[in-house]
Amino acid sequence: MIHKNLEMAYKAMAMVKSVEEKRREDYLRTVRGLGSMIMGNGIAATLLFLKKKGFDDAIKHLDELIGLKADIKDFSARIFSESMTNKSLTAAEYLNAQLAAIDGASWLKRYAEIYFGGDKK
Repeated sequence: MIHKNLEMAYKAMAMVKSVEEKRREDYLRTVRGLGSMIMGNGIAATLLFLKKKGFDDAIKHLDELIGLKADIKDFSARIFSESMTNKSLTAAEYLNAQLAAIDGASWLKRYAEIYFGGDKK
């Protein structure tokens, strides 16, 4: 588990660094609220919200981090294709993906605040 958490941290750092400069402010604003949004609404509703708002970077990053930690590939595609019925996911898979997404959101937020000036007020 420690190895996956460390791998997740490095992956999140690389993802955040790769965000285009013109999108960094929006990205920071988005990832700051991801953890709360996932906990309050669930990962499926959060992904659908991000898709509707056009936050493709955040979806892609969460997808990769979920795949890394929960070993569920293309989670968002499965959510979008099932239109909230999640027939292709078991309850255990969904819960594991949600926990992985919360961890991933935390790493994305940390690195976005470090690299994009989260301390500025």
